[in-house]
Amino acid sequence: MTTPKPSIPVKLAPNTPLTAAWSDLLDTLTRWGDVGGSLLVGGWVLFLSGLFHTAVWGVLGGPWEGPLAWRKPILFGLSTGVTLWSLAWVLGKLRPVRGDRWVAWVTSLALVVEVALITLQTWRGVASHFNRATFFDASLGELAQWLVWLASIAILYVTFRALFYLPLEPAMRLATQAGLLLLVVGCGLGVWTAMRGEQQLEAQLTPEILPPHGVIKFPHGMAMHAIQLLPLLAWLAHYRQLSSRRAMRVVLLATAASCTALLYSLLQTLAGRPRIDGSLPLFLVLLASLFLFFLATIELIRSESSPDQHAAGDHELPPKEHAAL
Repeated sequence: MTTPKPSIPVKLAPNTPLTAAWSDLLDTLTRWGDVGGSLLVGGWVLFLSGLFHTAVWGVLGGPWEGPLAWRKPILFGLSTGVTLWSLAWVLGKLRPVRGDRWVAWVTSLALVVEVALITLQTWRGVASHFNRATFFDASLGELAQWLVWLASIAILYVTFRALFYLPLEPAMRLATQAGLLLLVVGCGLGVWTAMRGEQQLEAQLTPEILPPHGVIKFPHGMAMHAIQLLPLLAWLAHYRQLSSRRAMRVVLLATAASCTALLYSLLQTLAGRPRIDGSLPLFLVLLASLFLFFLATIELIRSESSPDQHAAGDHELPPKEHAAL
């Protein structure tokens, strides 16, 4: 009689970096009970609204550009939604102080209502910005501007605190702080966009265009999403187990690229030029930004070149920083 061979236990493959990253992302976006829970809820409401209006646009059709286009509820929903998620994440890393939940609620409510007003005007078939056709339209526009001011002050407050205390690994800390500063710049440019548009309107000019062809909102949009891009690159560097030095290089190059892209958008707009035209000096600025992004990408994806970069602890985080991620 043959003795059966002992069974060999099957070992499941360990989680890949991508699986672990996805798990961390889902965990971050569903921490409803944290101090930034209201920001997460507001972000989901706006993000899903953006997706819903993408489907509406697909069914009903219509132009992408223009004051009555479905572009506004789509982009404002998606863009503001991910911004609220980012603020929730940052607020959860800061040293807790009294009033944090109040700041989160005010910021979330202000931006959700602002996007709701923009969406309402689109469904009514009227312009959501620079619309003084009726008292009601003008009142909604004024309310939206005050809500943006309120949210901008809250973002500035969170940024100020993050500059002095943010217990993350060096590359992630730099990425988050740089992203927040660019977000503050974007908020300031948004205020300038509204003020300049009102001046254009009073002069009986197109409020969205800086003569002859400058797109006033271009710099505002260029600065808004470094708060997602830069931490994302630092996050990928962490899950690729890059050394601290290389991760920092990735973030520095991407930050320089983001600032250069913002400079390009400002120069183009103030010169009264469209987003892309044939001006060689300004085109070189754009190329410089793209080249810096290219270098950041190469630094992120290339293999480690020497064994000493894998030394123990080079990419390890202190216990608290592991918990932060």
